[in-house]
Amino acid sequence: MKIRQLFIVISVLFWLSACSPEEVKLPEITLSVSTNEIVVPSEGSSYKVVVNSNVDWTIDINYNDFSWCAVEGNCLVSDTVYIEVARSSSETTKKTFIVVRNRDVVNNYIVCDTIFVTQTGWTVPKEGILINGTIWAKYNVDDFGAFTENSYETGRLYQYNNATGYTTVIHDEQNGFRNPVPAWEAAPFSDIWLSKNNPCPAGWRIPTSSELYALIKSGYTYYEPLKGYFFGPNSESATKENTQNCIFLPAGGKIGDGNVESLFKEGYYWAEDGHSLDENGYIRCPYLVFFNDNNSVRFTIATTPIKNAYSIRCVKE
Repeated sequence: MKIRQLFIVISVLFWLSACSPEEVKLPEITLSVSTNEIVVPSEGSSYKVVVNSNVDWTIDINYNDFSWCAVEGNCLVSDTVYIEVARSSSETTKKTFIVVRNRDVVNNYIVCDTIFVTQTGWTVPKEGILINGTIWAKYNVDDFGAFTENSYETGRLYQYNNATGYTTVIHDEQNGFRNPVPAWEAAPFSDIWLSKNNPCPAGWRIPTSSELYALIKSGYTYYEPLKGYFFGPNSESATKENTQNCIFLPAGGKIGDGNVESLFKEGYYWAEDGHSLDENGYIRCPYLVFFNDNNSVRFTIATTPIKNAYSIRCVKE
């Protein structure tokens, strides 16, 4: 009888054991990234982060951060996350994070690693104004290596790739005739602007064609009291007393083959891009020009400026 009872107990235990749920066995997942932190300069940059994983993976990022931090990558294409951070247009530091995780989630089992991205904001000196990611000087170049004292002075005019700065003085008080000082001497042809002839102060340089074009695209408004233009997103409301974080370019005219022309009527500003020869052998070079009489501003490439001297407005290196 006792043997029969023992058999029944063992049978029940065996039955209970057979009917109990099996222990869930979690998958073996390994997933990690080659770096967890990226610090990006305000100029922006590109990065590649390697993903080490034995499963399919994907990436997640805050949708609102796509405007400045573009991310691409998945295990079906490669083992790399590609990160492209745009040039900053702010003095404020920006932060976001990218989550790399297993693509197929089993029983809510998620393995992930995180890439933290920080982009530093611009540090704008007192002589500069930040406009759409470029720090522009508030002043024209005066003597070689120096700015004018205020934002509304014309400063000196320079030939392309020449260190001599010309100013204009009244030669005839009655007729207002002006001559360049020192005596005019045409500069030889050069297809690049050498660093030794860069008249901007230390830490500043002559802008590129694309930077001048972007300045025009940011917005501009003629300002009659000072005979020139405000440039920047808020140019329409800018005044001498409140520049609205815009820069003012005075109409300094030009020196054309030794003759002072269009003073207070037109403004000419060099780009640093080199001269070139067109199919007819004419020398061509880029610059910004505006005309006060018809409120016209444009970026142009012309065939005549090789004999001219123009104003210079610098950007921060």
